[in-house]
Amino acid sequence: KENFEKFKEEFEKYAQNSNICDIIPIIQIDEEISLKDIDLKSVQELSLLEPFGEANKMPLFLYRNLKIHSIRALSEGKHIKLTLQDNNFYIDAIGFNLGHLSEEYQIGDKIDVVGTLEINSFNGMENVQINLKDIRKYLKNDIILVLNKRDLIPLSVKDEKLIEYIKEQGLEFTDI
Repeated sequence: KENFEKFKEEFEKYAQNSNICDIIPIIQIDEEISLKDIDLKSVQELSLLEPFGEANKMPLFLYRNLKIHSIRALSEGKHIKLTLQDNNFYIDAIGFNLGHLSEEYQIGDKIDVVGTLEINSFNGMENVQINLKDIRKYLKNDIILVLNKRDLIPLSVKDEKLIEYIKEQGLEFTDI
């Protein structure tokens, strides 16, 4: 306890002297969409943007406020498989090397996900699925900091000093 004030001062000094982009991981998304925007044809049309690589990355989409309908770990806990629901729309999602998240979430949880869209062909059936890049719990009162109209930084805390700093930097944010 006796060192808390010193820690607080040092931490605030560090935060003031640091670029917020250096301390908070940023995921660059291309578009926020809902599940009703997704169908097999639109995902097939994404192939027109190929070939994908370092200079031409696959589009990343943000889907907010999805309900977990089913969740399970695959390959001895290495990967995660989910079925997600947005009102009456359902979609499968796969997260490679995200198996550890199967213990953090459960059926009925509301989440936001970022991922790419792909077509999963299995047993002669083709379905659209999300290839997950990140998952977080949906928090209704989050602040989403938007940089350059496409870089999203989720902030789970409404800190007045942070909001003031964001405004001073001329950054745009959305209070949801």
